[in-house]
Amino acid sequence: MQRTGRLDVFADEPRRAGAARRRGLLWVILTRDRAAAVGAVLIAGLLALAVVGPWFAPYDPTRQDLQARRATASREHLLGTDEFGRDLLSRVLVGARYTLAASVVAVGIGTAAGASLGLAMGYFGGRLDRMATRFVDMLLAFPYLLLAIVVVGVLGPSLQNAVLAVGITSLPIYVRVARAATLVVRQQEFVAAALAIGGSHGHTIRRLVLPNVLGPVVVTATVGMAHAVHATAGLSFLGLGAQPPVPEWGAMLSSGRNYLLDAPHVATVPGIAIVVAMLGFNLLGDALRDALDPRMR
Repeated sequence: MQRTGRLDVFADEPRRAGAARRRGLLWVILTRDRAAAVGAVLIAGLLALAVVGPWFAPYDPTRQDLQARRATASREHLLGTDEFGRDLLSRVLVGARYTLAASVVAVGIGTAAGASLGLAMGYFGGRLDRMATRFVDMLLAFPYLLLAIVVVGVLGPSLQNAVLAVGITSLPIYVRVARAATLVVRQQEFVAAALAIGGSHGHTIRRLVLPNVLGPVVVTATVGMAHAVHATAGLSFLGLGAQPPVPEWGAMLSSGRNYLLDAPHVATVPGIAIVVAMLGFNLLGDALRDALDPRMR
């Protein structure tokens, strides 16, 4: 008990200092970097749409009005209608919840599994590291979209399976980031000191190693959200993700591609929504990476 208490005291100070430093750094990034501020505003707006958007949708996103098919923007339909006369504004607002929720879950799968595996590989090394490295190399040998198509082809086309496929394909990225960060922290003197005074491996990982690994992983996950939005929408565009009449942005873009000449707004509206989401996550993620990576300064 005495040794554990000494380790707690030893670990609390750097953790508090690191948390304060990260909060201060985030504030500096948002106030001084215009790109990061724009990205944060875009992400906040999209998240607000995902939460409250369905309540403000003027129409049922699945209600068809065949007499108003492919109508352009008007007072009744601010963004026009699609090929079945469904209100595009309502479908985009409701679709934000599907697309962003699917992307968050996909990134969560990749982050949780990849970061855990990468941390264990970097901390313990040895046979575990070698076996897991071969597994990650095997995943990297396949193009991510091809691997995602294979996973969805085996499980069947649906939004849930597309999310799982995107999470699996992003796994190697988080494994590598977490492993590299853990290897650096593992060699630090405070880790050796914590083990020398009797701290267990689990306690040392949880109190000393993990807080120092979370930064690069969070930055990677922020940038990875843009990839997840693109991949999830791409699978739905190919008919392997969300199935009609679900108003997911990729599925909406796929159905609107047949009307690019006579009704381009049917595909343009969900396409712009996808671009805005990817832009927001890329701007904020790039700013965080540039600020936290000394090599980028």
